[in-house]
Amino acid sequence: MTEGSHAFTATATNANGTGSVSTAATVIVDTLAPGTPSGTLSADGGSLSGQAEANSTVTVTLAGGVTLTTTASSNGAWSLTLPTKQIEGQLINVTATDAAGNASGALGITAPVLPLAARDNITSLDLTSTAVTSTQNYSDYGLLLVGALGNVASVLGNDTAQVEFTIAEGGTGDVTIDAAATGIVLSLLSTQEIVVQRYDTSLGAWTTIVNTAVGDFANLLTLTGSGVTLNLSGLGEGQYRVLTYNTSLLATGSYTSLDVDVHQTSAGIISGPNHQYRQRHG
Repeated sequence: MTEGSHAFTATATNANGTGSVSTAATVIVDTLAPGTPSGTLSADGGSLSGQAEANSTVTVTLAGGVTLTTTASSNGAWSLTLPTKQIEGQLINVTATDAAGNASGALGITAPVLPLAARDNITSLDLTSTAVTSTQNYSDYGLLLVGALGNVASVLGNDTAQVEFTIAEGGTGDVTIDAAATGIVLSLLSTQEIVVQRYDTSLGAWTTIVNTAVGDFANLLTLTGSGVTLNLSGLGEGQYRVLTYNTSLLATGSYTSLDVDVHQTSAGIISGPNHQYRQRHG
């Protein structure tokens, strides 16, 4: 028989003559495979869509042998949402099978390679992190250093107000420092300064990273009714020391308190689809 639909009827005949004709039975001969389907991967790698033979079964084979199926509509349109975004250059195969079991040729689609850090209009990856945030508070009360930094740093003693803290390896810290004034120093806040130092292990010495008496650092200092405040962000790993001093000799013999809040984010592991990445800050 040729391709297409064929109708058959049957007639029973006995000794008395011919009986009635049966209801027609239809047989469809289909040995032709469907055309290769078309398909497009979405920009974020999360879905496929295309055209195939009407009402055919569309089979999508992902890398690793995972198969997904859907049925093309009466106008041939089909689409599938993928269980995992295809964003690492994976090869995807798409075929169509008609009702007679004839399979089409395979359409090959290569997924794009998108960067892990993508957080834009094209893609948004499902990322998780094991990084932990914590807040520590440190405080000290003692004599207020008076003079220039180079001089006061050399006369630090146990009775001098100073605070030390540590940012863990791979972490970062945001710091708020409040240096309170008392007595006559309340009238000398314009000469009250804050210093942040980091311990240099290679030199075996403290090195100054912020001195609000110098240049642009002065713009970081905020005067309050009872002292001065300094906010710093993005401090890297290491051991730190905070001091406060007043450049006016009128502050000699005064006391001060230091309060330091450290909001710290530890190193962690960033997990994305099928991968883990070491996360460091700073």
